Amino acid sequence: MELRTLGAPSVRLLSADEPGNIYNTDTELGAARENVEVEGSTNCDAVVAVALVCSVLSVSAVMFYFLMDLWQSQSHYRVWILMACTAPLSFVAGHANQRCRHVWAQWGCIRVVLDSMRSGTLFNAVTERIECIAEAKKEMFSAELEGSTIYDKSSGRTEVKLSFWGKEARTVHLQLPGGRRLSASYSRGDDVVCGRDHAVTTRECLVLCLKISNDRLADKKFLQEWLLSCVELYKKPPENVVEVIALDQSSADWIPEWQTRCVRFMKRSDGAGNGFFLKRDSIRPMLVDASTWSGKELRIYLVIGPPGTGKTELTIWLAGYLRVPLYRLSLNDARLSDQVFAQLVSPTNLRHDNAVIQIDEFQETLNRWKGDCNKGNGVSMGGFCEVLQGSNSLARGFIVLSGTSELGETMRNPAFAAVFRRISIAPTILDWLSTEDLQTFFVNFIVAFVPDCDKSELRSCSVNFVQGPWVSGVISIDMVKQYLMNRISSFRADELAEQSVGQDGPFVVRRDKQSCFFQYLCQLNPANKHISAYPLVGASVSTDGDLTGMMSHARED
Repeated sequence: MELRTLGAPSVRLLSADEPGNIYNTDTELGAARENVEVEGSTNCDAVVAVALVCSVLSVSAVMFYFLMDLWQSQSHYRVWILMACTAPLSFVAGHANQRCRHVWAQWGCIRVVLDSMRSGTLFNAVTERIECIAEAKKEMFSAELEGSTIYDKSSGRTEVKLSFWGKEARTVHLQLPGGRRLSASYSRGDDVVCGRDHAVTTRECLVLCLKISNDRLADKKFLQEWLLSCVELYKKPPENVVEVIALDQSSADWIPEWQTRCVRFMKRSDGAGNGFFLKRDSIRPMLVDASTWSGKELRIYLVIGPPGTGKTELTIWLAGYLRVPLYRLSLNDARLSDQVFAQLVSPTNLRHDNAVIQIDEFQETLNRWKGDCNKGNGVSMGGFCEVLQGSNSLARGFIVLSGTSELGETMRNPAFAAVFRRISIAPTILDWLSTEDLQTFFVNFIVAFVPDCDKSELRSCSVNFVQGPWVSGVISIDMVKQYLMNRISSFRADELAEQSVGQDGPFVVRRDKQSCFFQYLCQLNPANKHISAYPLVGASVSTDGDLTGMMSHARED
C-alpha cells in the first residue's frame, strides 16, 4: 500500500526577486481526489435494520407467549404483571437494538473519536475539511441549520455562517484515494459553561471509521496521514491576507492567550494604490535569508528606522511573503514574566509551527533594562536571551525586533552584547525615502486612480512631484501617503463634485480630467503646508557601517 499525505498542497519555493507570494499552492485543495457522499440510508443499512427488527420481534413473541400464559393463570395479579414487565422489556429491547446496530456498524473498522473539547484543533480541521469538499460538490448535509456570526479571515469581515452539521446525529461517507472508504458519524452533546467568563460551548463528537485491511499498521498510518493533511490545510493561511495574532486575557488571574486580532490584506510590489508595497534595496538581505531558512531554523532580524518609514508594514509584508501568520507582542507588557514569556512562545503554545514574531518599540525595552527600573514588569534581558538561544529557544520561525533610530545608538552599549550577538544578519535600515523611491511610490500609488494613463506620463508627473519641498531628504512613506490621500479626496470634492459619491466602486479619474488631477497633486503650497505641519520624530539612521561593525564586535564578545 502506498502511503502519502492526502489532499496536501503542492509547494514550490520561488526566488527572492519574485514579490508577493513565495508559494504556489493548489487552489482546489485536493477536491478532485476526495469525494463526499451524504447518505440517508443504504441497502446495507436497510438489511441490518430488517434483521434487527426481526430479532426483536422474535424475542418479543416468545416473551409475549409466556406473558399470556401467566396472564391466564394468575388473573388476580394481571395489573401488577403488566406494570412490572412493560418498562424492563422496553428498556432491554431498545438497548439491544442500539447495541446490535453499533456492533454491526463498527465490525472490522478502525475507530477514531474526535472530541471538540479535548481535541479542538483536530476536530475543527476534519469537520471543516469535510464541509469544504461537500460544499464544493454542492452537497447539502442537513436541512436543520444553526446560524452564527464569525470573523472571516479571508475577507477580514464579520460574516454569517450556517452550520453544515446541524443539531441531529448524522453520518457522512468519504471516498478517499485508493478506494478507501471512511465514514464520519457526527453527534451533538449538551451545552457546557466554561471558564470564569461563563462562555457557553457545545460539546460535539465525530467518530471516524475506516475499514481495516490485512495490514492494520498500514491502515493506522494511512489514517494518521490523512488527519495530518487536514490539520495542515486548516492552519494554512488564506490567500493574500496576513493573520495578525496578539495576546488577549479574559481574566486578570489567567495567563494571556494568543487570539486572532485582525487580518491585513497583503500588499505587493506590483500592486497599485493602497495595495502597493515599496520594495527597497535595504530589505533584500533579510528577504533572501528568510527565504533560505523558512521552516528550518530560528532567524532573528533587527529593523531600525524613524517613525513612519514602514517598519510594521515591512514585517506584515514579510509574513505574507513567507505565507505565515504574524504574532505581535511587547516585552514591556506588565502581564509577562520570564516564565510566562517562554511559555507563550514555546512550540506547544504557538498556534502555528512557523510564524513571524514581531517585538515592536524594542528601544523602550532596552531603556528599561539599562535603567533596571520596574524590574518586576515585563521580560528581563536574561529571560529574553534564554528564548533566543537557550534551552527554551524556538526551533524555527522568525523574530523581528523593530525600533526607532534610538535603537541604533543603544546597540553600541556593551551591556547588551548578549542580545545583539544573536541577531542573524546585519540590521535592516529603513531610512527616509530617496528621490528614486519617492518617484516609484508616487507612480504605483496614483496608477490605481488613473489606470488608463500612459506609464511615461506618470513618470513625467512623478518628476514634477518630487520638486520643491519633497527634496528635503526627510520624507517618510507615511508622510507621502497621507498627503496623496488628502489631495485625492480634495480633488474629488472640488473638481468632481457633480459625480455621485459612494462606495459602489473604485474612484477613477476620467481621461479629460487627468491633466488637472496631476497639476493638483504637484502644487507646491499644499505640499509645503503638509510637510511643515507633519510631526517629525526621530533622526536619520547612519548607514556608514557603524552598526555592522558593532554587530561584529558583539559576536566576538
